[in-house]
Amino acid sequence: MKSQITYTILLTFLILGSCDNQTHIETKHPNGKLAESFHVRIHGKDSMRTGSYLRYDENGAVLEESNYLNGKLNGLRKLYINGILSSIETRVDDNYHGPFTAYHENGNIQLEANYVNDVMLGPVKVYYPEGGLKEIVNFENNAETGPFTEYHPNGKLKAEGSYQQSDGPVEHGELRIYDTSGILLKIMQCDMGKCTTTWKKDALLTN
Repeated sequence: MKSQITYTILLTFLILGSCDNQTHIETKHPNGKLAESFHVRIHGKDSMRTGSYLRYDENGAVLEESNYLNGKLNGLRKLYINGILSSIETRVDDNYHGPFTAYHENGNIQLEANYVNDVMLGPVKVYYPEGGLKEIVNFENNAETGPFTEYHPNGKLKAEGSYQQSDGPVEHGELRIYDTSGILLKIMQCDMGKCTTTWKKDALLTN
């Protein structure tokens, strides 16, 4: 009886294995250039993408590098514009989940963020094209909510405050504004975007 059970299990495995295979697929642009290159796993009448996926423009430049598992995006997904890296996503079962980085055309980082189940969450860093930090702002539910800090191109502090959502981010609470040397110019109190100066460095400043 034991040997018969073992034989039955092996036979079932072999039958399933014979119905499950991979096929490499390539698609072409009208000009004959390669458009896509990927694999599909065929199981019976069903098929799904698996493994690496590459997509190209009509000139042969890479548009996308990604990876599939059971027909869904998993792992790093790199997107390009005119052959230049535009962004790197982290995907889990198609969802944005993990680090996200966007790039300026010159290759410098434009934005660094983090996703949890398709929701941008936590501190997001924004950079100037030249490479300096421009802003750090907190995100909740894909929207700017909570504290933010802005910097001048020279790296000096530009503003400190907090956002609330009201048809978009608006300043709420204390807002501090600094000049290009990092010296405090004025302090404002904001009520859902309506700000009033409570202190200023000199009489020339107005709201």
